[in-house]
Amino acid sequence: MKKKVIEGARKLIKKLFEAILDREAFIFEAPKAFTRNFSRDMLTDDQLEVIDIWKAAVRGQLNTAEKLHADKRGLADHGDTYFEMLPAPNIIVMCDKCLIRYEIEVFAYKKGVLLSAVQAAVSENGVGIAGINLSGKERALVQTARQLTALDFLKNPIYVDRMSQWRDQLSSNTRFLVPPSMEQVTAALRETPIAVVWAMHTAVLASLMPLLEDDAKPFFYPALRLSENETAAQMQRDLLRNVLSGFPFGRSDGQSAVRLLEISLQEKKDIQTLEQVNGLPVLVNLDSEPVQRELTRAVQNSHCELLDSGISKHPLNTLPLLTGDALPAENAIFALDWPTFENVNPAHVAVLRNAFGALMKNAERLAALISEHIGWLALDGIRYEQAYLWAIAQELDGELFGVTEHTGPLTDWVQHLIATRENQQAERQRRFAMALDIVRDTTQYDSLVAPDASEMTPEQLGFRYTDSQGETFIAFELKEDFPKFMTRRLGLRAGDSVEFRRYLVQNGIMKTVSKNVRGRSRDSISHALICLSTGCEAGE
Repeated sequence: MKKKVIEGARKLIKKLFEAILDREAFIFEAPKAFTRNFSRDMLTDDQLEVIDIWKAAVRGQLNTAEKLHADKRGLADHGDTYFEMLPAPNIIVMCDKCLIRYEIEVFAYKKGVLLSAVQAAVSENGVGIAGINLSGKERALVQTARQLTALDFLKNPIYVDRMSQWRDQLSSNTRFLVPPSMEQVTAALRETPIAVVWAMHTAVLASLMPLLEDDAKPFFYPALRLSENETAAQMQRDLLRNVLSGFPFGRSDGQSAVRLLEISLQEKKDIQTLEQVNGLPVLVNLDSEPVQRELTRAVQNSHCELLDSGISKHPLNTLPLLTGDALPAENAIFALDWPTFENVNPAHVAVLRNAFGALMKNAERLAALISEHIGWLALDGIRYEQAYLWAIAQELDGELFGVTEHTGPLTDWVQHLIATRENQQAERQRRFAMALDIVRDTTQYDSLVAPDASEMTPEQLGFRYTDSQGETFIAFELKEDFPKFMTRRLGLRAGDSVEFRRYLVQNGIMKTVSKNVRGRSRDSISHALICLSTGCEAGE
């Protein structure tokens, strides 16, 4: 078969295949199969001509072999099987950690072509075919034709690049960004809601994560506690999507479909999806307690290893921004309350994007400076995450404005961030202490507690429960009833549930943050158990 014919077919296959893959970044998963039907009016005259030449060449080669009969539009064996098809080169998709091989078949029929791509490992018995039903004889015919043309098409596969290439992209995607003046950045930081700037700051660190030394990566998760009002919370999420969509500085051209990654972690296995993200900001919704416990354990273990031996591997290659009602433990997050919706000025957002983006022009240098600074980080009685953020801000100020003193727009903003968080934590502890007094005085909510789960009325939220050791508790179903109890009688937010239960465990009011018991539904599900027996001691 002539080289010109083979090259024409290869170029056409690659172009058609890239049209199929346009929305696939291969970040989280590799689809098992693709199929796309291209009618003749979707193809150019030049492409139709390539197909005709391609078919003629294949027909000549197959007829020469005398194992199959090929006419103008199809293939036949020497029996009763007839089918229209064209052999094609394999496609290999190059990802960061693997190569994914797809077997390609093109079915050229009178009104168009059908492109079939199936992962090679999917089909153990011959070629994989998607998008069309074939009999066993027809499948064997396709396999035979593929073998007869293997020398021309299969020895040189087509490669499609889906590697993240974030080092190059950090530079190329930001090369036209001009750093704003110190006055502009100061004004933008002052006028933009602190929660939104915190989200931007997180996105910048997410872009740098693959470049930082392991011991220089933050061993805590950034988080936002959104409004209790569902409408306001939805507006906050929409605003975060809109603002952060301009901050995936490491997005490659091959991942044009990816703007802001969003993940909902419902099960432990979903964490594996998060682990595959490399150098891109991620907005995460977390409402699952088993998942938050796993995230807490991962970052706490890594941090303990770092403090013990000076060596530790961070569990992630990104820095997710966590939202939701089941955030990790307080010592594993830096969480900021965002109780009400606040809008932003697009001009201020543009200033801050230009400022942060300009830093990415020489991301490797910035990461090296941060890694060196964090390597010598001295806590001196300061919480780790506070010292870490202050060190980061100093390096950002130094790179943007040449500030060498311990002050600058971003350093001042981080001080404000830390003070805001400390005030919010103090206010939360005050509310928790007041709620604890109410929980201890069961007479204040006795009307909400039934003598037994079987006697609960619709208005009641809890029931008395005695375990196998004879200890007595007030049990609240965790998903619905305990949040209602917190908001209606304790003056707390539903989103405080996990942290307040940890607080009750610390104060001897609960043994564990949750336990499975049979409630009003008679199913064994998670409940919050308030101790009524004396000497209630915390368990694991």
